[in-house]
Formats: sequence, C-alpha cells, structure tokens
Amino acid sequence: MTNNDTELLNNALLSTKLNNKVKGFFKSMKIPTLARQSNINKISGINVNKIFYEIFITPFFNEGLSGLWKKGLMPSEFKDTGKDTFYRFLSNHRYNWRRLIHLLALKAIKLFAPLSSCQEKVLILDDTTWRLKEESI
Repeated sequence: MTNNDTELLNNALLSTKLNNKVKGFFKSMKIPTLARQSNINKISGINVNKIFYEIFITPFFNEGLSGLWKKGLMPSEFKDTGKDTFYRFLSNHRYNWRRLIHLLALKAIKLFAPLSSCQEKVLILDDTTWRLKEESI
C-alpha cells in the first residue's frame, strides 16, 4: 500500500459515520476528563486523546496495532514516534487503568439506567474479540 493510499484511507475514515460516532462517544462519556481523573496524562508528545482514539478504532480495522503499522494505516502524526508510543502508553504503571474502567462503567450504568425498569443493575464488559469465519458470511 502506498503512502497516498494510506492517506486516502485515513481521510475516508475521518469523514465517515464511524469517526462521528466515536468522537460522539468520547464527548458524551467525557473520556478526556475520566482519563485525567485516572492520572492518565502526558506532559509532551502526542495528545492522550489522539492515542486513545487510535487505540479505540483499531478493532474496526480488524487488525492489531502491529498489523495496522505494517500496512501503513496509522495517521501521519504517529509515523515519527513509532508504534512503541502505543505500547508505552498502555503499559505505563502510573496510569490508573482500573479507575478509568470503573469511572467509565459508572457513566455507562447511569446512561442506560433509565432504559430499564429492573431493580438490579448489571453491566457486563467483554473485551474478547470474535471474528466470523468467511464460510459463515
């Protein structure tokens, strides 16, 4: 894939409904605020929100970060920093990832509570990926 193809694909993504939905989700769930409350911040380099966004949309490409990097599907601002930016970000021991997930779960429960008349409130988050076999499509 050429650099021109990569830029075209990235530009297409930015103008899609997916981009709008993801940005709407980030805004409604106040992801940047939750990140700050969870001690997830950076002093320099690429903005935390951009890194979160790229990590969040990765599954929609049906690839991992390494696969996207190899195919040249990462935005140009990440080209100079390398894929290690993501791995260092995700493995930073100072970031309170549990708190972030907890705060996000509380927001989700509050958001969906009016839609249910049940007394018990349960939120199940499944982080496994599931791929359809080509034969079943």
